[in-house]
Amino acid sequence: EPKPYTVVTVFAGRADRIPVLAGYLRILLDQGKVDQIHFWDFSETVEDRRASKLEAAKLGALFMEPSAQTNRSRFASYYDFYAESFLPPERVDPDRVVIVKADDDVVFVDTDRFQDFISTAANRTDMFLVHANIVNSGVASFYQQQHGAIRNLSLEYPAADGRPGQAPLLSTGTILGNLEKAVALHRQFLDHPEAFRWEGKCIAFHHPDAKRFWWQGRFSINFMAARLPVWSTVWDFARQATGDGHGAMSDEVMLTEVATKAGLKECMVPFFNVAHLSFESQRSMDGVVLPWYRTLLADRVHLNGTKRNEGKEQK
Repeated sequence: EPKPYTVVTVFAGRADRIPVLAGYLRILLDQGKVDQIHFWDFSETVEDRRASKLEAAKLGALFMEPSAQTNRSRFASYYDFYAESFLPPERVDPDRVVIVKADDDVVFVDTDRFQDFISTAANRTDMFLVHANIVNSGVASFYQQQHGAIRNLSLEYPAADGRPGQAPLLSTGTILGNLEKAVALHRQFLDHPEAFRWEGKCIAFHHPDAKRFWWQGRFSINFMAARLPVWSTVWDFARQATGDGHGAMSDEVMLTEVATKAGLKECMVPFFNVAHLSFESQRSMDGVVLPWYRTLLADRVHLNGTKRNEGKEQK
């Protein structure tokens, strides 16, 4: 099988965090694991736009400007583009193209296992979407806790109003409703990152009460992948999104909750971690947590540079 052709697409828009994700994308580019990077400009201020444009330029990434689509989610033109307009290079088999969608508040990427994630997305043709094992994600956290990675936080599987994966924001049993637990979760990951990933097949996530919740339900789409031929179906669901705020039928609701209720399957790879900085209800912890991830990236870049220099000396 030829190596998948990988396009990483970023929902870019916040100046304080985009350099961290860009640092990991630089490592992936240097390792030859990514073929194209597209930054989609969802910034709301001039400063944020400038920062996103700068990081895109450093990476040689395309800077994409979404067009407004009436009565739709502001992300509609993004999904439309990969379903209707994107063409891979002529030499590339479209069936072997994997499109990754990453949010700009992904502040850690396991670059060592990224290729395994892409291979899973390319080869699991029975899956609609394949998700990373996300640190700070309601459903993923439940599985990390079950595996023994998360200790003493007693996290519940998020469910609200009979909907699995739907986080009840006021519940102190979820990371979305309990800032203290969310900060502790990040700290536990940074102290023992190896505990958060484990070998195994892609997990078709489900609420523990499968009789009551027979469909898969909602899953955070902070870092997901789908094969190019699937994007027409991705767009079929995403185009029905009515907005992005609380209570709206967002792209995330359509692509996970509604799509799996319609019979499509999704899974989460246990062996590949990314870290997601914060949900809207957790923003007040950004000032504490973001510097931790900046330090981690700086250490990683230093280590990579040392390894490269050692390789040159040996030659």
